[in-house]
Amino acid sequence: MPHKDPEKRRQYNKQYEATRIRDQSSRRKYNRERARPYRQRIKVQVLTAYGGAVCVCCRETHIEFLTLDHVDKNGPEDRRTKGSGSVFYQWLRHHNYPDLHLRVLCMNCNFALGHSGYCPHDPIKSIQHADCRRPTKDVLGSVPVSTHASRQADRIGIQLDLIGLGDDFSDGT
Repeated sequence: MPHKDPEKRRQYNKQYEATRIRDQSSRRKYNRERARPYRQRIKVQVLTAYGGAVCVCCRETHIEFLTLDHVDKNGPEDRRTKGSGSVFYQWLRHHNYPDLHLRVLCMNCNFALGHSGYCPHDPIKSIQHADCRRPTKDVLGSVPVSTHASRQADRIGIQLDLIGLGDDFSDGT
């Protein structure tokens, strides 16, 4: 301790804490900004190793939108054991890009595959998936509509009614 006097020690500690907290936050910001190009460079290397920096479904090329997709659906397990985001990319690079059945997808395609089981960019799978859905009440005339589409149409109608535009968008019947 720099001071044996308790009052001087308290003043010193108070000043030290204020400076430490201020320095800590600026250091974090500095490190975050400094690490961003490094993380981007690793991401490009990993995406290139797993098929190039382009979505295999929709051909998206913006690096910010691209990610890796686990073809075998074992993403949660990999995130628990190997980390996620840039930590996972570093793990892949450190282990010389092992064959984990990964492919490059954009976030939209990856999200759609994970939650819907198909990607809307693939017209054949989209049609097959739409055909296997259970048709519900005929909302749009003679075209059967899936449960999800029916709920979306109802939601849109409710929203239009709430803002006073419901009658403007009716089909006149």
